[in-house]
Formats: sequence, C-alpha cells, structure tokens
Amino acid sequence: MSCGCGNVPCRHIVITNNNNCGDESVTVTQPLLGVVEVTAVGPRGASGSSGTSGSSGTSGTGADTGDTPTNVYLTPINLTCQNGVNIDLSGSAYNTTGMFKLDWTGGSGNMTLTLPDCTLTNNTNRAIRFISDNTYETNTRTYLTPSSSQTLDGSTDYYEINKAYEGIMIWSDGVEWFRIQTKA
Repeated sequence: MSCGCGNVPCRHIVITNNNNCGDESVTVTQPLLGVVEVTAVGPRGASGSSGTSGSSGTSGTGADTGDTPTNVYLTPINLTCQNGVNIDLSGSAYNTTGMFKLDWTGGSGNMTLTLPDCTLTNNTNRAIRFISDNTYETNTRTYLTPSSSQTLDGSTDYYEINKAYEGIMIWSDGVEWFRIQTKA
C-alpha cells in the first residue's frame, strides 16, 4: 500500500478518541528519522510503527494489539525482610525489576535496601516501586538507602518503610533518585 511519502521511510500514527459519540481518529504521517518509541497511556495503550526497518509496533506492556483493551500488569519481585539483613539492589537479579513487594519475617528490627547506582545507563529514567504487606509494624523498618554518596530527594539519608501497605515510587534522572510518589 502506497502512503504518498515516496521513497522516504515514514511512520504512521493513528490517534483515536473513544467517546460516547463514536470513535474519532486521525492519522499522522511523518518522515522516519530514527527509532520511534511508543509509550502506553491509559488502559488501551498505544500502537504504531517503530524502527527504520518498518517493523510493526511495540509489543511491550500496554501496547494496543487490536480491538481488545490491554491490561498493564506490574509483576513484583518478593523480598523477605528481617532484622540485620542488607540487600544491595545493584545486583543483576534486580536490573529490570520495576516493583518490589516487601514482607517482614521474624522479630522487630531494621534492615537496609541499598538502591542501585542511579548514574548507570540502565538506571537512567528508571522508575522503581516498593510496597510493604501486612507483616510490617512500626517496630519493623526497612531503609531505602542511596548507594555511596548518591542522593534520594537531595539527601544521602534513607527513606524508612515502617508500616503495613506503605508504598513509594522513585525515579532516576541519571544523577540522583527522586521520590515521585508516596503512599503512607
């Protein structure tokens, strides 16, 4: 099918507004100058073309694969926390983890989770979520601690999780970690 772009590689993006008055859509055509990344927004996600080879759209979480709405799932890594334990999240086992579900075992006390190096390429623009389950109490504390001299919200101090159903999301700009969401 010819798109009218001639011999120039192009991308076509269809934007649809689903409302009660019927579907409205518009197609945007642009010359393809590099890789096109499509980010999902909302329950349906996004669709489009990517890459200079003209490969089909994204297939990751939230990508729209047709007429059926796509759910976005967050699959956590479960971490069992207990007094005196220190876990460094820089390990390769955690490089792609976007969510940690924390449960406490044993008696009261403190433990430390050291955040990954925010200056590494794979951690730049990375968001990580932490949630605690019902096993946490005020005398059970997990400290989210920046690595070495790095900072979390401009401070080298830790963020303390010490109650059930607490949550925090952090994000790195490649220089430091930011707390971008907290549920306490």
